[in-house]
Amino acid sequence: DFPAWITQNGLESMKGKLTEHGLTTPQNISTQSNFRALMSDAQFLSRNGHLIPKLFAAIDAISHYQSSMPAVKQRLIVYDEEEKAMNNIQKQINELSEIESKIETLHDQLSQSMQRIDQQRTTQIADAVNKTVATFAALLKQLNEIKTTFVNDLRALQTPRKSDDDGDDDSKENQLHSSFTEYAQKNR
Repeated sequence: DFPAWITQNGLESMKGKLTEHGLTTPQNISTQSNFRALMSDAQFLSRNGHLIPKLFAAIDAISHYQSSMPAVKQRLIVYDEEEKAMNNIQKQINELSEIESKIETLHDQLSQSMQRIDQQRTTQIADAVNKTVATFAALLKQLNEIKTTFVNDLRALQTPRKSDDDGDDDSKENQLHSSFTEYAQKNR
């Protein structure tokens, strides 16, 4: 800050000539060509000759300040790197939060899917049991019908019949056996 530097070093009377020669920044004051032009200005020397030691002290302070500036810049660079690292970490934390949210959603969906699968499995098992029971009931009914027919046919054979020909009973027996075999094959 040029005005503050002028005031701080008591160089207010030189401000016009310093500005005229472009010596308003630490870089310009350090430039030899600008400083030579100021020192060869007769008007400057006649009015401010007694303040030249103050001017050199102020310039020396600027040089000292400039030599300490790289350390400040270096610290700022470190701070910038730290800020970048912190921003990167924050970005990764945000990404992890998003992933965590997606995982929670997937976990909820998995739980719902598992419940649906269990319900479907229960329904399918109940259907299979009902079909099996119905199938065995139908088979038992058919077996009972076959049994009843067979028992009735056997009882009919046990009942003595009066016939003129003994061979007639044998043919009835063969006929009964054939019809039972045929019935059994048809109802398998």
